[in-house]
Amino acid sequence: MRSLRLPLSSGPPMREAVAPAVAAAPGWTRGFLALCAGQFLGHQTGLVFSALVPVLGAEWGLSAGQAGVILGAFQLGTLAAYVAIGFLLDRMPSKPIMAVSAVLVGTGDLVFAAAARDFPSGLALRTLVGVLIGGLDLPALKQIAETVPRERRGMATGAFIATVVAAYALPLFYAGLLVPRIGWRPTVALVGGLELLGAALLAWGVPTIPLPAPPGPLVLSRYVRDVLGNMAARRVVLAYTGHNWELFGLWTWLSPFLVAALGARGHDSPTALAWGGLVAAVAVGAGGALGAVVGGRVSDRWGRTRAAP
Repeated sequence: MRSLRLPLSSGPPMREAVAPAVAAAPGWTRGFLALCAGQFLGHQTGLVFSALVPVLGAEWGLSAGQAGVILGAFQLGTLAAYVAIGFLLDRMPSKPIMAVSAVLVGTGDLVFAAAARDFPSGLALRTLVGVLIGGLDLPALKQIAETVPRERRGMATGAFIATVVAAYALPLFYAGLLVPRIGWRPTVALVGGLELLGAALLAWGVPTIPLPAPPGPLVLSRYVRDVLGNMAARRVVLAYTGHNWELFGLWTWLSPFLVAALGARGHDSPTALAWGGLVAAVAVGAGGALGAVVGGRVSDRWGRTRAAP
């Protein structure tokens, strides 16, 4: 199978990034399943604060604006981490970055469960966890590109994204059930424990792929120049930014909105948390996961460029 060659600029090609050829080895599925399982557990924190907003709003005296600042800071921390992780991936294999990030995310949630007391501490700790979770997604996508046969890569990427979407959705449900019964601190501690288990799965089950020789000096200015000078890359970044703007705006506020709506209709707090979380989890998980799998399959049949629009 030929190597995948990706031009890095829209002008005259001075050089190309070459991804290693991937043989259809029968053993790639085991590592992929371990990758998805570890990433599912490692992403449990994604929307857990959304499930806690109705409770912490009352306990900490949070306004809707303050809750929004915490939710937004988590996302901004992740975006900042993506830049650093993308640069790091040319210097380290994907596996250790993912495993260490999952350990740090789990530890961050345990610290949040123990130490968050008010808006300032909650903001600082959730921003930190947002930065730490940024080390999960990009290495996983690189791992898929390096290990999954090209003709199955779209479906594998779709399955991975569906797994992450499910990981975002599920805590909306179980947090709504657990918080009224055991409290929000033990619930967040449970989330942290699941993420540490995910780190163990990533370390144990995902193969380490050696780094190819770099095409030249690895400097930050090269990455900036490659992106800014590549019209196609800029369009993809802009389109994906717009997509996530509306996506996470809906995801992060859907559960608090449904819980508030149920409370306004006279339901008690435990019932509103449970049913609001369930409906939000189904809406986020079912729609997002199905779309990711179908899109991945279509991209394998039609090609990546034709399937993207």
